[in-house]
Amino acid sequence: MADPRVVVIGAGPAGLATALSLARRGRPVTVLDRDAAQPVDNPALAYERWSRPSVPQSPQPHSLLGRTRRALRLHAPDVLASLLEAGAWENDFGDRLVGEAAGPADDDLVAVHCRRPVFECVLRGAVLNEPLATLVSGATVDGIDLTTVDGAPRVTGVRVGGATVDADVVVDASGRRSMVPLWLRRSGVSLPTQEVEECGVVYFSRYFKLREGRDYPSWGGVLGPSGTTDCCRFSMFFGDNGTFAIVLGVPAWERELKSLKLKDVYMEAVPRFRSLAPFVADDVAQPITDVLPFGSLQNVFRPPLLEGAVPVRGLHLVGDAYCHTNPLFAWGLCLGIDHGFELGRIIHEHASDVETQSLAFAELTQVEAEHCYHAVADEDRDRSLTWRGSQPRGAFLGRSFAGFVRQCALPTVMLDAQVARAVLRRSNLLDSPDALARDDQMLQRVMDLQSLIPPPAPGSAPDREELLELVRVQARIGF
Repeated sequence: MADPRVVVIGAGPAGLATALSLARRGRPVTVLDRDAAQPVDNPALAYERWSRPSVPQSPQPHSLLGRTRRALRLHAPDVLASLLEAGAWENDFGDRLVGEAAGPADDDLVAVHCRRPVFECVLRGAVLNEPLATLVSGATVDGIDLTTVDGAPRVTGVRVGGATVDADVVVDASGRRSMVPLWLRRSGVSLPTQEVEECGVVYFSRYFKLREGRDYPSWGGVLGPSGTTDCCRFSMFFGDNGTFAIVLGVPAWERELKSLKLKDVYMEAVPRFRSLAPFVADDVAQPITDVLPFGSLQNVFRPPLLEGAVPVRGLHLVGDAYCHTNPLFAWGLCLGIDHGFELGRIIHEHASDVETQSLAFAELTQVEAEHCYHAVADEDRDRSLTWRGSQPRGAFLGRSFAGFVRQCALPTVMLDAQVARAVLRRSNLLDSPDALARDDQMLQRVMDLQSLIPPPAPGSAPDREELLELVRVQARIGF
């Protein structure tokens, strides 16, 4: 087929990247968005103006890590430039922490700080400007049409409101709650067994905006103040246009700590973290959202092949529909954007052969996606066990590799440029998640630095009992 009919389900970052990649290669593409049309005339106002009920994570904090910046720089430099014009800013931690240890491949050790709707607004605007891209809003997909060719299922279209949108290629970019696997199983299609593991954490975040004339307080760390206590993972997410979000992640099983969803409890807790307190001072910043809970999180990996074969010809999974991991790592956005651009290229290069498309995409992405899934699932499991008082044991200074990264490697980033380079390339997905584990020289370097790690300052962050007491006190006074 000279021009395959390509339909993308979902207009999030992965779906938009796929569409942009195809359209700019001269391929027509239709994107089906469940939500109503969103205004794209002013990206800086997108956070306040956009309504994305089908994307509950949209208002939550996000980071565009080095892998995402690289994908934009290579495939859509105009999108990156427009994003910066809209008020996003670049955090060059390669220059700040790696310095002379950086190599020629380290130019993308840079994060782009902005809120997700601002990023999506710029990306959506780029897609809408492409004559060959059609974005259909308010399109609720309720099924996939299939036929059988040579004994194997093949997509023929997408069902929307009782009608069928004909398609030779369907890209499922509908996110972590994708219904496509369920529809296929109901049609009798055999699919690979997906891997699933609970994240074990609930996040409570709130966005703030600097007051006029104020700048961000001085801060340390890579992307901002952050750390892990005996019951909490706290993080700063810088945004565009003087905004930032503070995230408190607590064990999913600690019912009392879920009171952090109440703004008075949350605002009482945040200043107890010494590195976060300057940011929430009344004369520095003001809240611009309610507290945003985010729970019921899972790590999910859906293998693209079944025993080495394509399960459904003409169907591709991308973004969170393919591999969904704990959002605190920001790896899902990295993979979704990069995979979307690459999938567009692969569809273009193998336009007449849907089976070759799937095999090429799987060869390019499957190993890394599976490594990402296991790395994050291992970290979530290790952290959860540690929070329960059962430190997992292993071969890395007596810890599992996940515990070694969190408790030993990350604290040495600020002490050694070579370690910083290795750890930051991993955390930005510029290297494979398992690259550090295979680097014996770097592992030894991390081990040798352990005695130089300064102990946490007394009172720098509340422990579990202090947080629980805070919650109980607030409950007694009526919040």
